[in-house]
Amino acid sequence: MNYEKEIEQLDLFFKTKEWIQVLKESFNYEDKSFSTKKSFLSLTLVRSKIFGDRLISIPFTGNMGGLINNKELDIEIKSFFCSSKYPILIKTISPNKNYPNQMITEDKQFLLNIKPNKEKIFNNINKKVRNIIRKTENNNFEFEVCKNKKAINDLYEMHIKKIKEFGSFPFPKKFFINLLKIYEDKANIVSCLYKKKRIASFLILKKDKIAVWYTAVSLEKYKNLNPTTWLLWKTILWLKEDKYEFLNLGASSKNSGTYEFKKKLNPIILDTYEVIIGTNKKINASKKNSIKKLWKKMPPFIIKIFGPFITKNLG
Repeated sequence: MNYEKEIEQLDLFFKTKEWIQVLKESFNYEDKSFSTKKSFLSLTLVRSKIFGDRLISIPFTGNMGGLINNKELDIEIKSFFCSSKYPILIKTISPNKNYPNQMITEDKQFLLNIKPNKEKIFNNINKKVRNIIRKTENNNFEFEVCKNKKAINDLYEMHIKKIKEFGSFPFPKKFFINLLKIYEDKANIVSCLYKKKRIASFLILKKDKIAVWYTAVSLEKYKNLNPTTWLLWKTILWLKEDKYEFLNLGASSKNSGTYEFKKKLNPIILDTYEVIIGTNKKINASKKNSIKKLWKKMPPFIIKIFGPFITKNLG
């Protein structure tokens, strides 16, 4: 099927001046922006002695946004690259094979259609996930929409723990604060409360008729209660009440745990590609994986201090 309309919806939230403002205030990046009537891309120069200087599409190729799905914009970027001495990292719907010296990695992007009624959405979900949702109704969970200081602090503490578990690198706390401040009612924290304790939280971003499941974190201690699955279902119902039509579930690599879970929700699955033009990706990947192995062994206070710096260098 041709999902051209859905592709245009996919990263709508990130084609805004507000998003660029969040990134500039959080990471002190300067950007070079390209735009046409149908598409928008902002590139920023990341300087790093570890991974090499390069231009990346923001908000970072692994975290949605910056999708190139317009030939006119693609030509403009190619022209810019030819005059630039830096490698360029972009995310695209269809890679341009005419770019010189490029490495291409395939991802899958998930877009959940929440326009149908509640019963139809529920019945479209994998049977095992439906059973989990039913069982969680007996857990006395509470659904909360709140972005006060306590909610932000709890989300960030869970973010740090999750990042350590996967050997990834955290965003600075001010990134979440800036995002919630600049977007006002278009950015919310939704949480699962258990015995008045916040045990899972999502950062949800909204634009027109589409919402983005941007950050999902939870406490490992309560994993057996399936708070994340329960919270996702309640979030879908909450978004439906406000007349949203799509939920962007983000990108995942094929055969990863998040890929398999998202697939069970029966979403639209779109091919997207991370393209690195003008660099040796294998060398960068090797360095990154070495640091990730070491990172898993670090205590949380070290992650809080140095993690955002590494994130900025990685892009």
